[in-house]
Amino acid sequence: MDKLGQGTFVHKLTPDQRSAYNELIEEGGLPAFLDLTMDYAFKLGFQDNTDGLASLIGDILQKEIIEIKTIHNEIPGRKKNSKSIRLDLRCKTETESFIVEMQNYHSVKDDPNRFIYYIADEIVSSVHSGSAYGYSPVYLIVIYNSEINWKPLPIPKETAERVVLKQPADELTKEREKHIFWFVGLEKTRLFEFGKQVNLIVCTLADLPFREEPSFLDKGVEWLYYINNLQEYHDIHQIPQRMRGVANNVIPDDKVDFIAYLEEKRRRRILQEAQETIQEAQETIQKAQEAQQKAQEAQQKAQEAQQKAQEAQQEAQEAQQEAQEAQQRIKTEHEGRIAAEKRSEAAEASLAKAVINLFLKGYSYEDLSSLFGKSVEEIQSIIERFQQQESETAGES
Repeated sequence: MDKLGQGTFVHKLTPDQRSAYNELIEEGGLPAFLDLTMDYAFKLGFQDNTDGLASLIGDILQKEIIEIKTIHNEIPGRKKNSKSIRLDLRCKTETESFIVEMQNYHSVKDDPNRFIYYIADEIVSSVHSGSAYGYSPVYLIVIYNSEINWKPLPIPKETAERVVLKQPADELTKEREKHIFWFVGLEKTRLFEFGKQVNLIVCTLADLPFREEPSFLDKGVEWLYYINNLQEYHDIHQIPQRMRGVANNVIPDDKVDFIAYLEEKRRRRILQEAQETIQEAQETIQKAQEAQQKAQEAQQKAQEAQQKAQEAQQEAQEAQQEAQEAQQRIKTEHEGRIAAEKRSEAAEASLAKAVINLFLKGYSYEDLSSLFGKSVEEIQSIIERFQQQESETAGES
């Protein structure tokens, strides 16, 4: 099998050119097939291949397109200072108009307005002098080679109708809805409101990486896969039959466009390497920041643990101090009770001694009671204790 495969334009290569390009392929300079996500290859693959273009549009829109023709892809400005439009692919049937755009970059600010401008200009271009102002359905198919944020698109929920398959949400439906979004009835502009005949179909190549044995339920998604991965193949027979016409090699006659293609490839490679380097650096920085954060958290935990230990030690010291103070208070209270008891005993002894002395001098119980403020029974008890002690002392002697 020739390394260049059997693309539509292989027959235009001379033997020397074929040999030169084979050498480039062997050196990794060129893939066997051009990268369809780039403008040069995308236009080259579909502009003169109406069968492939009809298949692409029909499979994405889920409708049969029998015959289609491409028309000039540039719409000139209506006035000298008006903005002209250069589209990737512009084609029509007898009853419908189609615009197909390959987008490698997503502009949240500019894309919505640009979509409306494309469709409006296509409508204006289709209305000629002397004809009615009615227009045929217009389809703008935008294929994004990137992730997309749907929110900025000019399709408000209250005026847009999302068209899905009239069947349960099976695997085919899920596969399609992940990559193809179809909106009809765009929002009001300043002059008029688009009707149901205006359609925006947004496709994304994201999450469609190269696979050894690709298999798809939806033909539109299958087209998107091969558009995204065609340059990974080296044999035309690895590609579905309906897509082989767009699997082109380089046209030597288009040297200017081809040089631009190679420059774009080179620029993309450099940009990708730079982005990967930046991503690696960001990941390294993120890991360092995470490690630093973990270290700070560990240090904070250690400081918190140390603080808790200090607080526990302080609480222990305070508890010990309180215990010592309580022990001291108990000791002081005990000594105070002993001293009070001694003082009480001394006072009672003095009182008893005075009572006895006066009793021996002839004072009666009643006199002593009145004199010392004690009851007669208390005076009598004091005297009896004294008499008992005297009796015990006399018995011992």
